[in-house]
Amino acid sequence: TRLLAHYQAGMTGFAGELSGARASRILGYRLPSGLINVETGSSTIGPQATGGAGALDGVQAVADSERGVVFAAGDGRVTLHGRAHRYNSTADVTADAEADLGTSNVTLSLSDQFLVNDVTVTRYQGASQRAVNEDSITAFGTYSASLDLIVDSDTLAGNIATNVANRNAFPSPRIAGLTFDMLTTTTAGIDDDLMAADIGTRCDVSGLRSTAPTTSLQLFVEGVGEKIDDLAPFDPEDFARALVGLSD
Repeated sequence: TRLLAHYQAGMTGFAGELSGARASRILGYRLPSGLINVETGSSTIGPQATGGAGALDGVQAVADSERGVVFAAGDGRVTLHGRAHRYNSTADVTADAEADLGTSNVTLSLSDQFLVNDVTVTRYQGASQRAVNEDSITAFGTYSASLDLIVDSDTLAGNIATNVANRNAFPSPRIAGLTFDMLTTTTAGIDDDLMAADIGTRCDVSGLRSTAPTTSLQLFVEGVGEKIDDLAPFDPEDFARALVGLSD
């Protein structure tokens, strides 16, 4: 088995394996299996130049090519979510803007921060692929992005370029962060749901103000922060937890 692995590393670079298999391979060189949690993934990965790079750099390159996310989860495992992880998902946290947050704490913004309409994907040992959204360019001008990926085919590189150029072609209202105060939330069970929140958790917020562009939002957590207030006497349940860095 080891001789075969060495042969494949030198001859093919394990080209053609799914992103989950590649991430498991790289992480397995450094971590016991109990600290690794990766999904199968959807992208097939080509040869990967890893000379001088650490395991984290290597698996981050895999996550970029998968269009997924790699992170240290709350359970202590290095986790890779494939891009399909958020497809057809259901809400893990359901909140009411007025009852659980206070509508003044729910601020929507509209900007060109994530606007991209001209995307070039370059893959290792392959040709560059470019995709543009002409309607977006006409409306906003050119917003370019270059991605250096390790996918194993020009077709897949082109599909990713097209996906990014179209998904991010028009700005939409978003919420940068939500803050939940455990002393004031009223939705049944929401505190336990928030305690279990991690990157990739879906949070649905309803009951937005009538001036909002929509009555509800479906959000994904991209980061979590906690704050424990200085209360006297201290009650372990009296703390505030904030979900920060949300994406729609």
